[in-house]
Amino acid sequence: MRTNDQAVYRHVVTDAWKLAWRRRSLWPFGFFAALVTTGGIVDVLMRGSGSVFDAEIARLSNNAVPSVGQLLRIVGPSSAAVPPAWLILAAAVGFIMVAALLWVALVSQGALIAGITAADKRANPKAVLGRGIAVFWPLFGIALLDRLVIGAVTFAAAVPFGAALAGGNPGTVLLYVVTYVAFILVSTAASIIALYAAVDVTASGSSLPNAVKHAVTTFSKHWIVSYEAALVVFGIDVLVGLALLMGFVILLVPTTLFLLMMQVIGTVAGSWLFLTLFGALLVAWVVALASLATTLRYSIWTLLYERLQGQSVSAKIVRVLRAIPDVFREAAKHRA
Repeated sequence: MRTNDQAVYRHVVTDAWKLAWRRRSLWPFGFFAALVTTGGIVDVLMRGSGSVFDAEIARLSNNAVPSVGQLLRIVGPSSAAVPPAWLILAAAVGFIMVAALLWVALVSQGALIAGITAADKRANPKAVLGRGIAVFWPLFGIALLDRLVIGAVTFAAAVPFGAALAGGNPGTVLLYVVTYVAFILVSTAASIIALYAAVDVTASGSSLPNAVKHAVTTFSKHWIVSYEAALVVFGIDVLVGLALLMGFVILLVPTTLFLLMMQVIGTVAGSWLFLTLFGALLVAWVVALASLATTLRYSIWTLLYERLQGQSVSAKIVRVLRAIPDVFREAAKHRA
């Protein structure tokens, strides 16, 4: 990777794109890794922010939110009518399915990072899969710590906001905005640290405590660069969303025309055929785009983490602020 200390994101994103496109064998791992986290800031917005203030907003709109006890009283009588054996079987099946999905997602996450950091340009899928299996438990610990931190931040953010609503504070809206922004910043930091730790565990073979320590140290030294990278990844998420929408529109137009033709002809079988084809193409487009996007995001975070180790990296906003005096001096010279 290039070693220019100034142009950080352009080089990282360019190298990440080339890597993600050339190593298309990693895309299936990217698809399944997205079950845990896509490596994007959108995860933070969707993974907890909606639940932070739901109860408080409901209270503000005078809509009662049922408590856990009320829900148990509602569900209890209907559950009692079901034989205990079926409840145990359903719980066991549910647990096995969740555990299997979690295993596949975390192993895929490890395999994806291993493939990104592999010296072999082809990134042998069998070799990276073995590495993903080997680091499952450390990645599980990182994911668990990330969820615990997000949960603690959610609770810490919701409590003062709920107290303000209960007291009828006129500054509730301002408090909501401040609390929400603080939640996003802290949660984003936790997610970035978790990604850094996952890269350290997989690529360097560090233990879980050392990986978390290295990740926290890296983030504390380069927190501005990390937040700026999160914004870059967020911009990529927006572009991916637009690409998804464009693909849907492109597929929808000919499908609509064919359906109109089938309706005029009066062939029901033809209509179902084109609907099935449209659905299959749309699913294929979504899967391919999601796989590429997740691989690209993880490539960006992995390459950035490697770049931040022992190298001088300057944040974009810092470079802009440093350049402002020079701009004023040049303008003064021209006026003189």
